[in-house]
Amino acid sequence: MKFEIGRLAGEIWHFLKENGRADINQVKKDVLHGNSESGSNIMFFSSIGWLLKENKIVICEEREGTTLKTFISLK
Repeated sequence: MKFEIGRLAGEIWHFLKENGRADINQVKKDVLHGNSESGSNIMFFSSIGWLLKENKIVICEEREGTTLKTFISLK
């Protein structure tokens, strides 16, 4: 499981390196190739936590009208 989280964290990091700042839902959709199963979501957010702990990414929230969007980017 730890290996899988690390591998997925690498995919997220490479996605952000290639695409820059992105909506977290778009990153999840692209990295997981549309797979929205519960286990995949847990792995994705565990990988986000890993990257945050390693100080590799930042998260920010922005309001667009009545919607609050979450963005991630490389640090």
